[in-house]
Amino acid sequence: GAFGCDEASLAQKSKLPPDDDGVSTDAGGYELGWQALSRHGGQQGEDMYGGGEARVHILDRYNTEAAGCRSKMVSGIIVTFFVTIWYARPSEITKREFAGRVWRYVNFKNSLLERKKPMTLIAITGATGQLGRLIVEKLKAKVPAAEIVALVRTPAKAADLGVAVREADYNRQETLEAALKGVETVLLVSSNELGKRAEQHRAVIEAAKKAGVRRVVYTSLLHADTTPIRVLADEHLATENDVKASGLKYTILRNGWYTENYTASVPGAVKGGVFLGAAGEGKISSATRADYAEAAAVVLAGAGYEDKVFELAGDVAYTLTDLAAEISWQTGKAIPYKNLTEAEYAAALEGFGLPTPVARMYANFDTGAAQGGLFENGGQLAKLIGRATTPLAVAVAAALKA
Repeated sequence: GAFGCDEASLAQKSKLPPDDDGVSTDAGGYELGWQALSRHGGQQGEDMYGGGEARVHILDRYNTEAAGCRSKMVSGIIVTFFVTIWYARPSEITKREFAGRVWRYVNFKNSLLERKKPMTLIAITGATGQLGRLIVEKLKAKVPAAEIVALVRTPAKAADLGVAVREADYNRQETLEAALKGVETVLLVSSNELGKRAEQHRAVIEAAKKAGVRRVVYTSLLHADTTPIRVLADEHLATENDVKASGLKYTILRNGWYTENYTASVPGAVKGGVFLGAAGEGKISSATRADYAEAAAVVLAGAGYEDKVFELAGDVAYTLTDLAAEISWQTGKAIPYKNLTEAEYAAALEGFGLPTPVARMYANFDTGAAQGGLFENGGQLAKLIGRATTPLAVAVAAALKA
């Protein structure tokens, strides 16, 4: 009663102002609130409004008043407690010393409450790779660095990441299980060892299960199930199936082509006066590594992405003819695109110093692009990161400055 928190007072405070006819009305609340209002004059409002909008309005006001009363009561109890012990303190303790003790006690309790909050650990494999480093940096902007763990084969190379580092070698199962201890979510960045990736990824998934990891996020390949670029897709698809069969929560990020895969050839094209390839007029929906890293960070830090597959690609597709035109425009030099057969392009790459198997593989990628393997227009990447993906012109400018 002292705080006006009895039912009669709350019901009175919750009445509606007079309506157009000058009649003061009150509807009801819900549960205890509705019963209280009914006992204290609520029937008039119920009869007049039938429990409609006025009833809802009164409901809200009743519960707002009740919440305010509870707050006042708690504050009053706390103030009364401290006033009482202030005057009941031993005479030899000065007011300043007593106040200091109370302050230290409050801070100590707060620190204990903070310590009791469980820390959510997010681990990133391949954290010293080109994509991994970017993901760590993007994620640090979204969650405390203390919640991020970089999993790397050589810890010394990760000293500059500013997060905890644990050794994790895809080929050494014992390091994986130890590295994933206490981790809730692990981002499995795909290995770059073709032919070994499915097995390596499977080792991480098994270690995650044993360590009690709750969710696996995997960086796969655009349209892994249908793309003509099977030399890459088959291992990705095998890992996707392993992830889904693991029983863990999962998110699969099917990353499209990195724009840097093509802009890395910009300096050579400028020097040689021609941009070579075997993609024909195939449309390429690439995005920068930074774009894909941002998407990974969003998924790792956010909620609502579990048991989903995302097809990620750039907003605006282009052909290698378009890329050559952009290079020409920015350099002021005529640099045409010259389309070759897969075999001719592989031979050209060998001539530039690439090992034969690698040259053939890259030539095959271009053939896949010609068949539509690198095209996607769903816009899921831009939706995830909340902005447009990096334009081709920006990526070309960066390559020219490098």
